[in-house]
Amino acid sequence: RLSVRGQFLLRQYYGAPTVGEAAHFARNVIAYAAIFEVVGVVVLWFAFVEADVSPGESAWWALFHSVSAFNNAGFAVTGADMIPYAGDPFVLMPIAFLVIAGSVGAIPVLSLTHRRTLRALSLDTKLIFVTTAGLLVVGCVYILLAEWTNPETLGRVSSGDRPVLAFFQSAMPRTAGFSAVDAGAMSDETKFLQVGLMFIGGAAGSTAGGIKVGTFSILLIAIVATLRGSDDMVGFGRRVPAMVIRQALTLGLLMVAATFGLATILLIVGGGEFVFIDVLYEAQSALSTVGLSGGITAEFNEVGRLAIVAGMILGRFGPLILVLEMTKRRPKGHIRLPEDSIRIG
Repeated sequence: RLSVRGQFLLRQYYGAPTVGEAAHFARNVIAYAAIFEVVGVVVLWFAFVEADVSPGESAWWALFHSVSAFNNAGFAVTGADMIPYAGDPFVLMPIAFLVIAGSVGAIPVLSLTHRRTLRALSLDTKLIFVTTAGLLVVGCVYILLAEWTNPETLGRVSSGDRPVLAFFQSAMPRTAGFSAVDAGAMSDETKFLQVGLMFIGGAAGSTAGGIKVGTFSILLIAIVATLRGSDDMVGFGRRVPAMVIRQALTLGLLMVAATFGLATILLIVGGGEFVFIDVLYEAQSALSTVGLSGGITAEFNEVGRLAIVAGMILGRFGPLILVLEMTKRRPKGHIRLPEDSIRIG
């Protein structure tokens, strides 16, 4: 049985509707994960058997990759990640959807079953679905345009399979870590896009890392409202509290600082041997707990590798600790100091 404090923390991070429903939602989260992973095992078993893997090995591969994909771990036991299946949509698409399901989290999906209309969904749920879909589409189209003729990435497969491969590569930076192409062979434009996708990550309370799609959505809402000269930050007919805007801005800026801080350390220990975009890619992958690599991590010395490990730990626990700290109730002061203007721009 969850304590009152445990239920409060579950509500703050995972989004249970009320403290009283937190324990019930915890059970639903377990069921949600189990259903997706079991279905994933079945579908992937057929896919691997069809790809000429023995039935026994297919069962092990299906179980391992289903759990790894849903939990955004990104570990593979094929010996070459998903590269051997770059042209096999029956392997790539189930893994991609498991990754997406894990990065969205249980609460938004379960909310769909508890709400009779889309209008009744919370702003948080709407932003998660809309932003996730938008990032997937933008990422897929961008990768198609940037990598279509690259013989070492999309160019390896037929024209009909390239959209599927591009979609897969668009979904993976959401902290999954699988790759069906050599990340080191991608163009700099694609690497930069994936750095952005890794920076954003998935939904709060999911298995994903990054600043979270909710934080990114709130920052976009704040930018639009500021450009319009509006005092209210509004999304889908709901006003976002000013405190939430400040929290999102704080989290976003601290992640930017951490990314460039880690990249700077890696550049220093690398002795100028590596290109900046490759180092930035490794740094963001570590902080967002993605696991994608352009192949230079193994070339770092012990200091560089320890810095990457530290970045992974910071990226996993840092945002959670920061959010819980920012949502603590604190006594309000009785004195408010006068405002003053500061020039910007």
